[in-house]
Amino acid sequence: MAEQYRSNIGFKIVIAFLVVLLLGSLAYTYNVIKDSNEIEKVLISEKDAVLKDLAISKDSLDGAIASNSILSIELINERDRVEKLIKDFQNSDIDAISAMKYKNDAINLKNKVSSLLKEVKELKDQNRILTQERDNAVVILDEAKKSFDNLQDKNYKMAETLEKASKLTVLNLLVESFAKKNSGKLVATDKARKTDIFKISYTIAENLVSKPITKNYFVQVVDNNNNVLGDMKIENFGDKSLTYSFVSAINFENQTLQMTKELKVENLTSGTYLVNIYDKGELLVKTSISLR
Repeated sequence: MAEQYRSNIGFKIVIAFLVVLLLGSLAYTYNVIKDSNEIEKVLISEKDAVLKDLAISKDSLDGAIASNSILSIELINERDRVEKLIKDFQNSDIDAISAMKYKNDAINLKNKVSSLLKEVKELKDQNRILTQERDNAVVILDEAKKSFDNLQDKNYKMAETLEKASKLTVLNLLVESFAKKNSGKLVATDKARKTDIFKISYTIAENLVSKPITKNYFVQVVDNNNNVLGDMKIENFGDKSLTYSFVSAINFENQTLQMTKELKVENLTSGTYLVNIYDKGELLVKTSISLR
């Protein structure tokens, strides 16, 4: 009986020991599972944080690329690396080693992206300064051009004014008819059949603006039948032609100049005779005389 009792006590002790072992094992297993779940949560959190940082880097690169930066090729390469890392990380199993690896890669990429974006900003700042300087230069050049155009316009107007002011003025055009005696004496007459000489005189007014000049005036005397008397030579001026009686050569030196020319005529008939003075093809002054 005593032996059976001792056997029961031993059995109960074994059972109690096994129960303790079981409870310990369950507790250990629970703690392991709990720690594993905590680690998984941490890894998932870190993965999400890394992916978020990578997404921010990608968006920043997309924005920089869209700005047509001169670093666009480098930016595109880095964006491709970020996209590849995001894809690889999303498809990878979560464990401490891989999480650390991707985290380090993400940090390196983030630093490289930050460096590139900083360079892009510096280039944009430089470009903004250069653009502002260019715009200022354009404004200055535009103002200078306006001033030049205004000055040039004034010069043109001044040149036109000087040209007009320097133009010689022909005044007091007078034609007189004379009969010439055998002695050579000229006697005024208003009879056509007795007229042998037309004396044509005119004055060139003083002009201190004009430069001293030598030029020709073309004098035209026309009878009442529209015939040109005298030399009846023809001179062309562009698309115009002029038949004239004689050329009056002048040598003007700023002072008033009196010009007189005698034109021999014959067989005149009664009527009105016109006298015109031309500067090339431009009519300067005219007058007339009537003979009976």
